[in-house]
Amino acid sequence: AVVSTQSTGVYLGCTMFFLGMYKEAEDACSKVTGTKSKLQNRLMFHLSHKFNDEKKLMGFHKNLQDIVEDQLSLASIHYLRSHYQEAIDIYKRVLLENSSNGGSKKDFLALNVYVALCYYKLDYYDVSQEVLAVYLQHYPDSTVAINLKACNHFRLYNGKAAEAELKNLSDVCSPSFKFASDLIKHNLVVFRGGDGALQVLPPLIDVIPEARLNLVIYYLRQDDIQEAYSHFKDISPTTPQEYILKGVVNATLGQEQGLNDHIKIAQQYFQLVGGSASECDTIPGRQCMASCFFLLKQFDDVLIYLNSIKSYFYNEDPFNFNFGQAKAATGNFKEAEEIFLMVQSDKMKQDYVYLGWLARCYVMNRKPRSPGNCISNRKPAQRASACCSSSLTTATRWDSSTTQLKRLTCSRGWILIPNIGRVRGEPVLDSFSRLSLDTSQGKLYERSLPSSATPGTPKWSTSSES
Repeated sequence: AVVSTQSTGVYLGCTMFFLGMYKEAEDACSKVTGTKSKLQNRLMFHLSHKFNDEKKLMGFHKNLQDIVEDQLSLASIHYLRSHYQEAIDIYKRVLLENSSNGGSKKDFLALNVYVALCYYKLDYYDVSQEVLAVYLQHYPDSTVAINLKACNHFRLYNGKAAEAELKNLSDVCSPSFKFASDLIKHNLVVFRGGDGALQVLPPLIDVIPEARLNLVIYYLRQDDIQEAYSHFKDISPTTPQEYILKGVVNATLGQEQGLNDHIKIAQQYFQLVGGSASECDTIPGRQCMASCFFLLKQFDDVLIYLNSIKSYFYNEDPFNFNFGQAKAATGNFKEAEEIFLMVQSDKMKQDYVYLGWLARCYVMNRKPRSPGNCISNRKPAQRASACCSSSLTTATRWDSSTTQLKRLTCSRGWILIPNIGRVRGEPVLDSFSRLSLDTSQGKLYERSLPSSATPGTPKWSTSSES
């Protein structure tokens, strides 16, 4: 078949796009004269997204037709813009129409992986597993599908279950199989709770966007706040998870070093995420608003948000630490005492703020002997320090000014990469009709919650507004 010069220019642009040469791809595509082809429109549609050009994006969107290639291209943009339900609707419609027209389900089998990936992004991990099983029945050794299954197992169960799935992949693959090896190594660090993070993640920072975020989380968990800040201070957040992590880092640094500017920055980041239309009714969104109000010491509003999500964090020590402080700060000492006693972490139970608030709860609940037990259970050096400041446990001295937001309470922790490459069984069409595999625009957040409260907006101070 003869390929026209016009088609050659578009194909060249597609090739450059997949090499990450977006400007060159746009130049090659713009040089094509004559009537624009459907493929050229799809290519420019994706390039407009890469360049964040909303006006052009909507223009090329209007040119999309109700054909499979264009609809799958639209679904991929929905995915990249975190519109996962819209992408699911398109994929399901394509699968249904193909089946009703007498087509083979196997022709579009890979769309089940894309649907499963969208459900994973929406945190419906059990549904994702069910949809993914349809594909795995035909391709049980698929690297893409097994990696997604491992990510689901990590969220549903634990790291060991997830790692076992990846081990099955290594058992069926030859030693020379190198596809997605960096991404698998990255996810294994997550599955193992950060083991090997300093060896694996630093070389991947410029390769995998999530590697930097997970490295920052690792430093936070090691209490190396300065190192976490240094790795993130020059990064401008673009996704909700980046805003959240940036807020956590600034809040932690501000509290530990008494830097009010960092605390104000954290408040603003938490407010941006928690107040956004897409995140306001998600678990992380409500955690962000609770954290924002906590830093503003508006504890009545803190409780509205924490009460709406407490069933998800019954055994989470950082959550109970903050929940107990908010309860005590609003005068509900009986419930605060019960919540503080649910904390299991020995390190947290030795924290000065924890001991001070628990002691005050005992005093206010008329248990005068209990504050002494708080101190006597500490090590000698800690006991001496606590005794020197024991007056702070009285009802007149220990107040909401002595609260401390525990870090990582509004971060979901490790960030996984569920999608790692092309899937066998994709429709054999042409470029830009499949799901784009850029993970940098995705979010790994909890499913939406019913809106059960309409708390007020933060009361910003004058300096914060400026």
